[in-house]
Amino acid sequence: MTTINDLKHKGFSLVLSGGGALGMYYLGVFKFLEEKNIVPKEIIGTSIGAVLGSLWAQGFTSEEIIQKVTSILKSCGNSSQKFSKQFKKELLGMYLDTNKEFNIPFSALTLEYLTLEPKKFDFPSNHNLRDVILAATALPGKYEPVTIEGVSYVDAYSITNFPVEFASSNYILGIDVLSSCDLSKFRESKSLILSVKKNAFALYSRSLFRLIQKDSISKAKEYDCIHLSPKGSTHDLFRYSIIGERIEQGYNDMKDLFEG
Repeated sequence: MTTINDLKHKGFSLVLSGGGALGMYYLGVFKFLEEKNIVPKEIIGTSIGAVLGSLWAQGFTSEEIIQKVTSILKSCGNSSQKFSKQFKKELLGMYLDTNKEFNIPFSALTLEYLTLEPKKFDFPSNHNLRDVILAATALPGKYEPVTIEGVSYVDAYSITNFPVEFASSNYILGIDVLSSCDLSKFRESKSLILSVKKNAFALYSRSLFRLIQKDSISKAKEYDCIHLSPKGSTHDLFRYSIIGERIEQGYNDMKDLFEG
């Protein structure tokens, strides 16, 4: 089993799950690793894990990413709904430098739209990073699939949200922001007209996320990785207004993990 001593002294894979706004937790993880001069052998991410993981792998510091993210949030008046759209536009459309060298090898997980087979895109490579990240965050039902070299791809969260199986190292630090979510807090509509539709969707969502949680926990045991998941998280995958709290929690959880 991977130990803290392994992470400090041996090359390890850093695996980042999907999880929307919960993924801001990763910025605290990056900040801690920077302070301790701990550099992973590779970074592998799904969805938001791919977005933030790719930035850090390219050499952007945690503070640079935090400043960019908080700047976007401020410009949106702390509105999570507006932030979600602007975040995608600025970070994926402008902030990602497709020609930038990678300080750390990076892989993004996507899902082939027709076959539902996971597809891993490795960097550095000749792939267009912007297209791959757009595909890795193309949430089915919300965004159109992204075509890369004639094949359509979407967000892989429903099949491999916690992609530890793609790690090349025997030592794995897996950060999984979805597994500890309290799914009982999905809001149910009180409107007589909308309740059937909205509550049915809430039930579907809870069921899907429960399956994702079970799969992630099972894989963490199978691959003997250090599995870090924030405690007390709610299902608010699109609540970006508490970014600071999530970053602080990520940093403190890492500190407890390594120094506790």
